[in-house]
Amino acid sequence: MANQTVEKIGFWAVVSLVIGSQVGSGAFLLPAQLAGLGAMSLAGWFLAGAGAISIALIFAQLCMHIPKSGGPHAYVEAAFGKRFSFFTSWTYWVVSWISTSVVIITAVSYMTPLIGVQPPFVLFLIEVAIMAIITYLNFKGVAAAGSIEILLTIFKCLPLIIIPLSAFFFFNPEHFVFVTAVLDGSTGSIFSLINKASLLCLWGFVGVETATITAGVIENPRVVVPKAVIFGTIAVAVLYILNTVGLMGLIPLDQLAVSNAPHADAVRIIFGQGFDKLIAFIAAVACIGTVNAWTLMSAQMAYSAAQDGVFPPLFAKTNKNGAPIINLLISFFGTIPLLALAMNSSLLMQLDTLITISGATFLSIYALCMIAYLKLYGLKNVFYGIIALGALLFCAWALSAAPLSHLGICLLFTATGLPIYWWNKRARKLA
Repeated sequence: MANQTVEKIGFWAVVSLVIGSQVGSGAFLLPAQLAGLGAMSLAGWFLAGAGAISIALIFAQLCMHIPKSGGPHAYVEAAFGKRFSFFTSWTYWVVSWISTSVVIITAVSYMTPLIGVQPPFVLFLIEVAIMAIITYLNFKGVAAAGSIEILLTIFKCLPLIIIPLSAFFFFNPEHFVFVTAVLDGSTGSIFSLINKASLLCLWGFVGVETATITAGVIENPRVVVPKAVIFGTIAVAVLYILNTVGLMGLIPLDQLAVSNAPHADAVRIIFGQGFDKLIAFIAAVACIGTVNAWTLMSAQMAYSAAQDGVFPPLFAKTNKNGAPIINLLISFFGTIPLLALAMNSSLLMQLDTLITISGATFLSIYALCMIAYLKLYGLKNVFYGIIALGALLFCAWALSAAPLSHLGICLLFTATGLPIYWWNKRARKLA
């Protein structure tokens, strides 16, 4: 089964995957979370956007040199061997469950105007049902999942263009403050606030490497992947900055900071009452599209790792559609406990902490990939070597803003893979 021919996806499906994996809960959560940082959030977006585009350029170069599935794990293996590759793959896969759970929780929270206020257990059942449906769709194979992603990406990007552009007709520049509303209490220096904003904003770009992970199921990946990664990431950066500026100029920051649905609030101001359910539906679909992209990508990551001998052979098993069914099931059951924990209201309030932890973990993996590029090709192409060095410094700078406790949790994610590593080492006698 593992060696069967599977239908491959083309450029627009890959672009949709790149955009879809990045534009999800962040597009709807971050305007409110960044409002407390005032105009510093714009600096965060520009820095995070520049960093993400630099990272995208290097991932594009890595894919041109190593056009195979796996993305980060393949590049780390080429530079540092299977041991580093295993822990990179494992950490990435486990953290993707957290990212998925955050996005699903956000999707269901946006459904409130449609389903009304429900007890936590009912919300949990809805969240599990969404994850089950997405998992089932991915059982149909990568081509089916890719086609669905094109439709979901178009559907969710339209309102993220229309709403902020409409908001500019009501734009109030007085909402943008640089000092008085930002430097209050114990919020810290401007430098630390920009650091915090950048780390939060980076959550919106997590997934920049998605296309490289699925390179093995993409037509002509050496050409398609670099173009899709760069085009998609630039489009995402423009979309995020447009939404942040538009909503901050429309809604006073003190109101935006406590909003559970800033885009729904924006629509009420622009178009009046009666659009809540439409925005709720669109936001939920946007998040579900991201879940689909992450589910496809994370399963392919584990599959390619198993094919390369980094993960145990079990993870390379596929169904008749070429879908890595074992990996999809493990991801499904790995996400459920995280969704169950969110039934606790105090834990649900810590979504921003989960976002920061996930962002820091992905940053660490991106940094390792930048080092891999520098080791393998940095001296052969000075121009991209400089970009890789700049991207590495960006990752280090953004990580410096993360609390040490969060970095410690990142290491715990890596440590959970030790039993699987020893199992695989015994089975394959890895060095």
